[in-house]
Amino acid sequence: MVLKLKQYLQDHNIDPKKVGQILITFKICAWMTWATAVPICARLQPLRRLVKLSGPRRLYGNFKRKYPNVSQKFLLMFTKISRKFIVFNKKWIPEAFGQKHKDFGLAVAEATLLSKLLMPIWGPLEFLAIVRLYQSRWNVALPTIDELEQSLEQSSQIGLFGLPTTTDNENSDNV
Repeated sequence: MVLKLKQYLQDHNIDPKKVGQILITFKICAWMTWATAVPICARLQPLRRLVKLSGPRRLYGNFKRKYPNVSQKFLLMFTKISRKFIVFNKKWIPEAFGQKHKDFGLAVAEATLLSKLLMPIWGPLEFLAIVRLYQSRWNVALPTIDELEQSLEQSSQIGLFGLPTTTDNENSDNV
């Protein structure tokens, strides 16, 4: 994968030595996306609203009827894990967001799920933005005055900015 990434970055005029920087930047952006999703999920509660609809409830009921042992196994595993997290009772974090401990935990879980589920959408967009940021063509210096004068001279020699003459108009009418 790293070789394909190096080749991709070389095709986009990026120094291969910057691969590590790009990957670290992408990981930081991924964490920032998740951290941004936590307060959004705390406020809007998108998954909890989705679960309250009749369709998802019906699917969950069908799953429970078809696979009763699996649903009990997951329920026991969930309660066991949640008991371990009760030991790490960090109430200052939800208090900083002005929420109850339970609601904040659900918001973190929703943010994690949504960020993982929506990764195929936001991941490539963030990576594209990072690649654009690191492209060497953005780091090109402005042309000097001598270069500008030289290009102006060349354009005047070929008549780029000149007005058409009457002979040019007559030739174009005859065609």
